[in-house]
Amino acid sequence: MKLKRLGKFFTPGYFLKFRSMNVIIAVCVFVIFSFLLGMPIGQKKINSVREIYEKYNYEVLREIPDREDINEVVSSLGSLECRVEDGVELSCENLETEDGYALYVDRIEFEAGGIKKRITFVVDLFDIHDVYLELPGAVINYDPKKEFTLQNFPYEENVENYLVVFWSDALYFQAHPFGTDALNVTHNGTRLRTETMKIFFKNNIPDFSIEEDLDGSEFGEFLLEQFVIGNANTLKLRAYTLSFLVGVFFTLIIVLVIWIFFRKTGKLRTVKEYYNIASIASIPVFIVFFILLWFLPQAIGAFIFIFALVYLLIIYSINTSKELV
Repeated sequence: MKLKRLGKFFTPGYFLKFRSMNVIIAVCVFVIFSFLLGMPIGQKKINSVREIYEKYNYEVLREIPDREDINEVVSSLGSLECRVEDGVELSCENLETEDGYALYVDRIEFEAGGIKKRITFVVDLFDIHDVYLELPGAVINYDPKKEFTLQNFPYEENVENYLVVFWSDALYFQAHPFGTDALNVTHNGTRLRTETMKIFFKNNIPDFSIEEDLDGSEFGEFLLEQFVIGNANTLKLRAYTLSFLVGVFFTLIIVLVIWIFFRKTGKLRTVKEYYNIASIASIPVFIVFFILLWFLPQAIGAFIFIFALVYLLIIYSINTSKELV
């Protein structure tokens, strides 16, 4: 009896009731459920971000000691009074700029685990608008692909080089100069490989600022936390963007394709009718994947195929049904 009651929700007649539904409701169904799909994907990615604390390449930030010479470098960075303005662009009140451009470079060196570690700090301010539009003469002053290489930082035994750049639009970290991978060098049981991370201030760490009252150890912990927070927000944004593309944009494409194939021979005629029915047909698919993605986030790639199959079967059953339309 219960199966019969449940079965009536999957009959052509049931879906036909929604053909004249307000299309705004259909759009809301896709948008809301797409947002829900982003939750398990984003949470899974955020959980993986904490692994940064266990990675060898990022240990250097936690190893920065509270030492007088290092504290002086950190204090000098803080005295520049750099902070993100309007959640988008880094500006430094005490760093002199020329036509919006400025470059500040400093370095610290310490030993940890029998390895001498050097961190180069760079503050590189540029005109974001001009650089993004690639206007003549508009370039960043410090390009790691050109500056932070083995040519400029040749390998030395038991020495590691790291880079932290404060760009106008992003915070950047690099472990080991470009070209290190080919050296096949191992330190403390870990093979040295170049690793980079770039976190844009906008939407990720919009309140970022370089504090002046931190010692070396606190500054390292602060930077590491900013990378963790920024990376988590970046991955979360990507997760919701992906779920929106899959749940709203790709489903719309499927609806349009099926409408093109059936609009002349089927019982339904308008895109609105096809889209409304698609929104109702998508609900059980969304619910199943919302549960599944908590355990298998990579299954998001199969969503559009399952939706297309379910939707195609429903449209086919409607167009071949003897019920009046």
